[in-house]
Amino acid sequence: MDEEKELIKRSTRKLEQSVAEHLRTISSVLGEQIEAHPDLEVGDCRYKRKLREVISEVIFVLEETRKSFKSKRLAQLRRKLISILGEID
Repeated sequence: MDEEKELIKRSTRKLEQSVAEHLRTISSVLGEQIEAHPDLEVGDCRYKRKLREVISEVIFVLEETRKSFKSKRLAQLRRKLISILGEID
C-alpha cells in the first residue's frame, strides 16, 4: 500500500510539473502571464488547504481538552488526525 501511495505521489508531482511547464510555454508564446485556475494550483488546491485547516483545528481542540477529558478514544482520534495531516502535506 505504501508503495502504491508513493507511486501516486510521484506521478502527481510529474503531472504538476508538466502543467507548470505548459503554462510557462503558453505564457511565453502569448507574451503574457497566464495564471492557473485557483483550483489547479500546482501542489495544492483550495479544498486541500481547507481540509488541512479543519484537521489542524480539530487537533488543536483535542489537544486543548486532553486533560479535561481523559479519553483513550479521543487520544487515538487525535493521533490518527495528526497522521492524516502528515499524509496530506
